[in-house]
Amino acid sequence: MSRGRPIVVEVKRGLGGRERRFRTELVHREPRLLAVLYRIRGGPDGDLDSYGCFWPRRPYGCYHMVRPPHAPDAGREVRTRFDVLRGVEIAGGEVRYLDLLLDLDVRDGEARWEDEDELAAALREGRLDASDGAYVEAARGVLARGHRRVTAEVRALLRRLGRIA
Repeated sequence: MSRGRPIVVEVKRGLGGRERRFRTELVHREPRLLAVLYRIRGGPDGDLDSYGCFWPRRPYGCYHMVRPPHAPDAGREVRTRFDVLRGVEIAGGEVRYLDLLLDLDVRDGEARWEDEDELAAALREGRLDASDGAYVEAARGVLARGHRRVTAEVRALLRRLGRIA
């Protein structure tokens, strides 16, 4: 984390109640949007700046991953991942949500759904009920139709904030 930057803890709850916590830097906050930065160094895609965006009224969160400022191709989009989420709460220094397993990964303009087998197993085993299944399917439709628009929205925000060119 950069010195002097406010910290936001991202609290990801799984279906079994397990929580994973990630320390992130606050990038932008308004009543209906929180944007945070998680720096990935030395990962499978190399160094990345992952901008997480969370909206309390949307059925997903977005992680827009770009090359960091020290890279020769700074700001270049590497991938964008959308997670289907429920119960996004932004309060104090935290963002909390329930991860509903299904993800959409977009690389080089190609969108691919992930964790569909895990989602099917959770529904079959009763870890998710029929209303959860309907919620996930509705979110899938929203993302299938709108992921490009959301990515453009996030990139416009990052440009406005001077985070990317």
